[in-house]
Amino acid sequence: MKNFDRKKLVESFAGFTKELFQEILGQEVLLKKIELKVNPSNISGFGAVISFVEDIAGNIVCNFPKEAAQKITEVMNGISLDELETEEEKQELMEGSIGEIANMVGGRAMTEFDHFGVRCNITTPTIFFGTNMKLISRGQIIYAINYEYNNDNAIEIFVTLKKA
Repeated sequence: MKNFDRKKLVESFAGFTKELFQEILGQEVLLKKIELKVNPSNISGFGAVISFVEDIAGNIVCNFPKEAAQKITEVMNGISLDELETEEEKQELMEGSIGEIANMVGGRAMTEFDHFGVRCNITTPTIFFGTNMKLISRGQIIYAINYEYNNDNAIEIFVTLKKA
């Protein structure tokens, strides 16, 4: 692995993830900010966690408020969630869609990080749903990356990276 520059990796990650969200949604997505967090705010909605292994260790935590998860699920699947008969079907489709997005984000990271001489693999995503959940990553620098589309729909991604 070449020199490990966490900041450059995170900045690159933020840029290509913005492009990926634009491809998925078919509309402009704004990268609002990248900030360091010691104690991230509580998160709510749907999300997925993917871990990095090999040259780097760390995690990607994708957090989608419920409204954003619904919109993304509908766009990805070409269906209105109102067309589904049960809440269970809606929940399952949103969970699957959020897991697929996490896989896409992680897969793109693997490819892009290779340009920096960083080899990595990703784990299978772990999906979560809930309210007022606390993200704790002791002893790691957490980058919070905030995106926005349609002026009020937010997506937040937390990234931790360290040399393995």
